[in-house]
Amino acid sequence: MSNVSTGPQAEITADLPRERSQFKELLVSGHFKTPAPAEGKPPAGNTTYEQLTCVGYQPQLKQLNAVVELKQANGYSGGICTDGSTEYVEFFSSTDNGTSWTTLGTSSFTAWDVAGPKPLQFDVTLPVNLPAYCCQETSIVLIRAILSWEVPPTGPNSPIVWGNGLDVHVQVAPLTLGKFSDIWECLKIPYEIDQLGEVVNLDQVIELGSGTTLSPKQLHELYAKTDVPQHRYLLPQAAALLGDPAALSVAAETEDFELIPSLKGQVNLGSIIDAISDPQGNETYEQLGCLGLNTTTTTLVATVDVKLPSGYSGNLCTSGSQEYVAFWADWGSGWEYVGTTSVNVHDIVSIPSGGLEYAAMLPFGEALKKRKVCTDGPLIVPIRAVLSWATPPSSVNPYAVPVWGGHLTGDVLIGPGQPVSKEGGPDLESIGSMPIGLINQANGLASGQSIVTFFASACPFGGSIAFTGHVVNSGGSIGGSGLKYRILISQDGGSTYTPMTQSFNIQTNDWLTSAQTTVPQSPDASGWYTCYENYAAAIDIVGNYLGYVDTAGNGRLWVAMQVMEGTTLLGSATPTWTMIQLDNTAPSPVDVEITSGGGSCGDFTPGATITGSYSASDNEQLDGVGISVEMPMPGATLTQTLSSESLTSQSGTWSLVTLATTEPCGYTITADAVDNTIVDSGGIGWHGYGYTGFCLKPSGS
Repeated sequence: MSNVSTGPQAEITADLPRERSQFKELLVSGHFKTPAPAEGKPPAGNTTYEQLTCVGYQPQLKQLNAVVELKQANGYSGGICTDGSTEYVEFFSSTDNGTSWTTLGTSSFTAWDVAGPKPLQFDVTLPVNLPAYCCQETSIVLIRAILSWEVPPTGPNSPIVWGNGLDVHVQVAPLTLGKFSDIWECLKIPYEIDQLGEVVNLDQVIELGSGTTLSPKQLHELYAKTDVPQHRYLLPQAAALLGDPAALSVAAETEDFELIPSLKGQVNLGSIIDAISDPQGNETYEQLGCLGLNTTTTTLVATVDVKLPSGYSGNLCTSGSQEYVAFWADWGSGWEYVGTTSVNVHDIVSIPSGGLEYAAMLPFGEALKKRKVCTDGPLIVPIRAVLSWATPPSSVNPYAVPVWGGHLTGDVLIGPGQPVSKEGGPDLESIGSMPIGLINQANGLASGQSIVTFFASACPFGGSIAFTGHVVNSGGSIGGSGLKYRILISQDGGSTYTPMTQSFNIQTNDWLTSAQTTVPQSPDASGWYTCYENYAAAIDIVGNYLGYVDTAGNGRLWVAMQVMEGTTLLGSATPTWTMIQLDNTAPSPVDVEITSGGGSCGDFTPGATITGSYSASDNEQLDGVGISVEMPMPGATLTQTLSSESLTSQSGTWSLVTLATTEPCGYTITADAVDNTIVDSGGIGWHGYGYTGFCLKPSGS
């Protein structure tokens, strides 16, 4: 296996079906008669070109992952130097086994026509907040992910043309932080909590604990009457013995040596050592599902299927165990070790019949150094993932067989872009949650998939602007000791600037333990922040977070990043500036009126049809106006008709048909105007509101 294409991409030609080459035109014309999915099943479209193959969840990072295969060399609207096309994945959750669904959000990636081996494995990630409880209560959530080419899915049960859906179950990590009052709920303490509130602040935030590690004796007692074999639950202890030369010498010289003295005569050390000496890659308990690369965050992902209710070193109130995944990459001269990551798992007695789906993620620093600009052609790299339960896989032999686990290989496309400097320096990845490459430097507007849940279309920025990226050391590696960074802000294109000075917290993430640690960040007098990122030590920063600035006004800002190693400035002495357009002005309050009957604040009778008008404007781009009734009116029908629209304004009429049975009461009509601004780096739209009211009174009153 070797990487593909070191020169410009060859033109790919092939005859595509009309349904693919003219998809949007045919979609609008009503050509496709795709049936709705069967009851209780996810949508199923055409998977000739792309297919959603796996979904997994990383409980500690609270992130959903979906792996998508691209199967063809063309059919994606252009080569790697074009805009290509968009593969959307929307996620839904259900806590009632699919009776009802909650929309979680949409992520996406760009697909291109690319020659070379197929399929290519892509990953998309979505940060989510799923319901979490105390460790005594298991939170298992049904996740539905739906892949759709070029048009986002419209709902959990809506038909799709190109793509498919998958349903999986995931396990949510128990609460680690809560309120003092949560202790009462967790422990079911049979006393009135109101009395405690007289002497204790019930809203005080407390740490609920991460669970204790069971001793070998406790594990033996836990699994003694189950089918879990000793070479499963005592594997870590035996492996530790074999890896400790001093302890091994003592064991070899001690007649009747006991691995666990407190279990004298109950442990068959010979059979455990035999399993370690001749590993079989047993996949009874866990198995790799898919691997992929997130081209937005340059992160490798492997999904892990956990199959059984026990055998994972304890329940959610314990530390459980780790599913380790080692990644290897072949850049053309054989497998090179990338790193090892893990995901925390536990015994889950109520595990669904199809198992639980987890995800393990690893930042791919080498890809940042070796990526290419698009004119140099696509870079396709074979990846090997090795899964090993409880003990990390080998970091020197990609073919080493684990005792419990297995392996998987696949090809990934390294997203095009300028490689990070081999001499070190800054790698500013995103501004306001938008990748740098998606911010138009002619106007400062952003278009495309954000690194979070929204999709932008020529959007300005407003509110709090967050920054993500990497610090590259003088050896060309990511992070390390003695490094600092700062973010520079300019209002005149870089002639003058000031550093970012906010204090904030970051979360460091340990790849091997999947443990996060909160670290406060504050700058020195010159705006320099300490770098805690260190790929050599298996530490990254959750979300690659660098900090933020609060903005005001509607002008333009220029942003740059600098890196210092010791007292030496790394990278160019002249900062590289990225321009963004600001919009901190919400749409003007909406003029909304009732034009029928007694007009605004008038009286109507149940069963009346109430009509009105609205108009709104914005300084930059008005995205739309929504009309709603604040108080529920079961069975009533509210419609809205657009009369005129420009880039910055919109007006129209609305009609509310009430029922004779509608409850007499006072009601409020709300008009919500939203613009196209990326607000606080988390979503689209400043809002401007307008209100009018009316009363429904019984006839004759």
